[in-house]
Amino acid sequence: MKHSLLRAGTILFGLTLLAGCGNSSNNGSIGPATPVTPATPLVKGGAANIVVVQNNTLIVATAADSILKFSTAASGSVTPASSITGPAGLFLSGVATDATGNVYVTAVNTSTSAPEILVYDANATGAATPTRTITSSSLSFPLGLTVDSAGSIYVADVPFYNNSSNPSSIFVFDPKANGASTPTRTITGAATLLNQPISLAVDTTGNLYVSDLNQLGISVFSPTATGNIAPSSTLAGAATGLAFPANGVALDASNNIYVSSVDPTGNFGAVAEFAAGANGNVAPIKTVGGANLGATQGLGGVQVDSVGNIYAVAVYGVRNSFFELAAFAPTATGDVAPAILDTAAAFNSSSFGLLAIH
Repeated sequence: MKHSLLRAGTILFGLTLLAGCGNSSNNGSIGPATPVTPATPLVKGGAANIVVVQNNTLIVATAADSILKFSTAASGSVTPASSITGPAGLFLSGVATDATGNVYVTAVNTSTSAPEILVYDANATGAATPTRTITSSSLSFPLGLTVDSAGSIYVADVPFYNNSSNPSSIFVFDPKANGASTPTRTITGAATLLNQPISLAVDTTGNLYVSDLNQLGISVFSPTATGNIAPSSTLAGAATGLAFPANGVALDASNNIYVSSVDPTGNFGAVAEFAAGANGNVAPIKTVGGANLGATQGLGGVQVDSVGNIYAVAVYGVRNSFFELAAFAPTATGDVAPAILDTAAAFNSSSFGLLAIH
């Protein structure tokens, strides 16, 4: 019999939450520590919406989590452009969108611990019914997910209660998967080095990029990788600046690699960009973020739109108590102010801080 997932807002298993920055002495104050460099506006023609998960179940286990969409045209204190109310008692973790804007979320029932993947229509609002609900006996606790250009669904899955019979894995599901489903591919085993994978991205040739809550750097798997197989390459080492586990990984249209990381001081959240195909102990092309963004507890997920604008969830304060949505122009570099910085009363609790764009 499975145990309840949540009790009084506390996660009851050995899963690492958002990896933060290294300055434990920072008291979570908000605001720039250095003079603000004027922000470069976002390039037009990119994403219209930022999509995040609000975890109301962290407060009341039987509550309903929400999927919130924010307009990229807004900045400051804002309200969501639209929202979807998830089924009561389902803890939502990861969120992704496909080419048509349909929304995918990973979920675990707070009473039965049953895992699911829910798919919502692009225009769904309110207490909408998912168009598909994917279940699988392979899943344990699904976190991040992504959908490739062909519609295949990639899911990062971690052990529940550190159950070794369900090791950290990545499952790939058919684009039309619905109901009880068997993965078309499974990446798992000691050789994979997976240890709580959280964020996934797939490049234009099908290579899979993975960030991990308990591993430094980014692991890359080939388009056909399956079973207990080692990564085809790993982006890690002192030169990368990835001194803490990365909460997010994303790719732009040219397959350049973006990692939710920390700034060179190690005290504030930043995004590190690496050249396409970067491998081993190599330096990033640039980092974006720092004291002017002021994300004292680091960044959650990261995404890059079709024109190169960069989006991230910025986390502030003790115990990840304050969240903002930040966006930078493609040319932004170093410790600069973001082009947009959204705060919202509706977005104040997100265990993993993952996001999607469309």
